[in-house]
Amino acid sequence: MNATRWNALRISHCGGVSAAGEYFINLIDKYYKECVFHASRQTKIVKAALGNDAGMYGAARLVMND
Repeated sequence: MNATRWNALRISHCGGVSAAGEYFINLIDKYYKECVFHASRQTKIVKAALGNDAGMYGAARLVMND
C-alpha cells in the first residue's frame, strides 16, 4: 500500500470486493495498522459510498469529459 508516501485521512474501499462489507474492511484495517508508519495509523479504511458502481460512474465521467 502506498499510503506510507502520503498522509491520507481516509482510504476508500470500493468495487465488487466491497460487498464483503465490514469483515473485509476490518481485515484491511488490521493489516494496515500493523504495517504502516506510526504517523499514518489514524487513517480510516471505509467503504466507498458508490460501492460496486464506482467504476461505472468513473467511466461515464471520462466519456463526458472527452
